[in-house]
Amino acid sequence: MLNPEKAADEPSAEGETDGQVNAPQPAIPKARRPFLPAQKSRLAEAFWVPYTTHLFRRRFAGLHVRGLDAVPRRPAEPILFYGNHSCWWDGLICLLLGRRVLDVENHLMMDERQLARFRFFTRLGAFSVDLTDGRSALRSVEYAADLLRPGDGRALWIYPQGRMLPNDTRPLECASGLARIVEKLDRPTWVVPFAYRYEFLQQERPEAFVSFGPPELLHLTDGNHRQQTARFQEQLTAELDTLRDDVTAGRLGDFRDAL
Repeated sequence: MLNPEKAADEPSAEGETDGQVNAPQPAIPKARRPFLPAQKSRLAEAFWVPYTTHLFRRRFAGLHVRGLDAVPRRPAEPILFYGNHSCWWDGLICLLLGRRVLDVENHLMMDERQLARFRFFTRLGAFSVDLTDGRSALRSVEYAADLLRPGDGRALWIYPQGRMLPNDTRPLECASGLARIVEKLDRPTWVVPFAYRYEFLQQERPEAFVSFGPPELLHLTDGNHRQQTARFQEQLTAELDTLRDDVTAGRLGDFRDAL
């Protein structure tokens, strides 16, 4: 059985396959790649999805999701999912939903230090971003746009807060990278907010809730990153607040089990 932590210590180089069948990737010049680029592998995904599904079921009482019916399935346009980051499980859950439910070509923007520790996730579509270095962060933004531009079911999961914070931290502050990626794509792009919440309810183990907001088809060209970022912040805050209120009030009729 695959152990992601053990696999994280294995060496990895651009173009290395380790005998794996790799997913097609657009040709991106080395100068436009981040320190740790995505190196997707179908074989790695084939092992990882059932392993992580089993692990999740051992640790959680359930994964409850709403709003997915409105998300386009493998559209011609790229898809950007942006959400809050409050738990180590966040990235695993979004990659599971992407493969098991949405059937998208997953990519995940991940903190460079964390991805260096868990390098196996490059095989699942993760690539690094270093928010302490402006030039490096810009390369990750350009790389994200290059990866997504072909569309055809390509999706990016991004946490614009840039760090792990408690669910109810307010005000919620987002970096401008999300708006910059949409602008650099220079084509219509689906943008979807989503919110996580983890609660102990009536089970011994915690339950995970994921709420997706309405998808929006955007084509940004005006370069007003600050205004668009503020708008994304408002939408994500509203999704988080609604999820908190519904879970605490027991209004769970819209959720369905995803695993």
